[in-house]
Order: sequence, then structure tokens, then C-alpha cells
Amino acid sequence: MAVLGQISAGLAHELNQPLAALRTLSDNAVVLMDKQRLDETRGNLQRISHLVGRLGELTRRLKTFAHKPGDRPVPTPLAPAVGNAQGLLAERLRRLGVSVEVAIDPPSLTVLADPAQVEQVLVNLMVNALDAMAASPERLLRVQARADAGRVRICVSDSGPGIPPQILPHLFEPFATSKPPGAGLGLGLMISRRIVRSFGGELAVDHPASGGACF
Repeated sequence: MAVLGQISAGLAHELNQPLAALRTLSDNAVVLMDKQRLDETRGNLQRISHLVGRLGELTRRLKTFAHKPGDRPVPTPLAPAVGNAQGLLAERLRRLGVSVEVAIDPPSLTVLADPAQVEQVLVNLMVNALDAMAASPERLLRVQARADAGRVRICVSDSGPGIPPQILPHLFEPFATSKPPGAGLGLGLMISRRIVRSFGGELAVDHPASGGACF
């Protein structure tokens, strides 16, 4: 619920800007058309078309995220899944000033999974990374993926302080969280691990030498 709330707030912000622009452009188009300024009217209509396309892309991302999982896993390209997850959190990434690095090798890399649930796991891990970096002077979110002996290794890492030692043994248990009250229920990692295991994978945490945490 916390993740969905953050996504909803971000999407509301993303939707309000083009909606306000659509109203202004459409009102101006009426005035321009009345004055027979057809070239300027055409320009306004082209900008309106572009904004409608942007709105459609935002709602498509949300529909994909809310999609009911299929009966069986299918080949799912990772690059679009990462892009959609990043798009859902775009407003928060900008607001926090987070730099994002994505490295998928090869770029066509796929996993056998449900596309919507892959995005759900990625969003959960990215949200946790953003929360971890909220007070950090440097905020870098990395998403790396590579083929590894017939399997795929995906790493979502942050430049935060890492996982507190007292939380680490209970990290994937329900309601285990280092976040302040009201900031999270401590269910995201448990749910994400369950999803990943349903595809025959595993979700674990590591502390890279460079700092932060890598899931």
C-alpha cells in the first residue's frame, strides 16, 4: 500500500502538468482559430497530440503494474520492465535528485517470468533504495543485469548507509523494517522474495565494498 501510495502521488504530479497544458493550448487554439491564425492553431493541436500521447504512456505503465499475473511465466525483456519501473517513480527520482544508471548485458536480455510481477519487484526494490538514500549526500541508483550460466543476475543497488545489522537477520520477515513509523510496513521484501521464488529465482542482499546495499 505504501508503494502504491508513492506511485499514485508521483503519477498525480505527472498527470497534472500535461492536463493544465492541454487546457491552455485548447483554449488558445479556439482564440487563434477565430482570428484565422491557422498555422499557430495547427502548432497548438500538434502539441496537444504530443501531450495526449504522454498521458497515454503514463496510464499504460500503471495498467501494466496493476495487471493480474498470467497462469505461466513468459519470456520477459528486462530493459522495458526496468524502464517502466523507472517511469513510475520518475517524479520522486527528480525530486530527490537521484542519478540512475542502468546496465543490461546484453540489452535484449530476457527472464522467464510474469512481466507485471517483474515490474512490481523492481518498483519495490527501487522504492526501498530511494528511502535508504533520502538523507545521503550522494544519491545513485544502479540497476544491473547480466546472463550467468543460463540464469539472470539482477542487482538493484543504492548509495545509502546499508542495512542496519540488527535488521539484517530478519530482513525478509513480515513487518521487519528500519523505516520510521508510517513510512513502510516491512512487507515489500517479503512479497518480492515470494514473487521471485515463484519464478524459480532467489532474492538476497549484499553489501558492496562501495557502500549501500545491493538486492
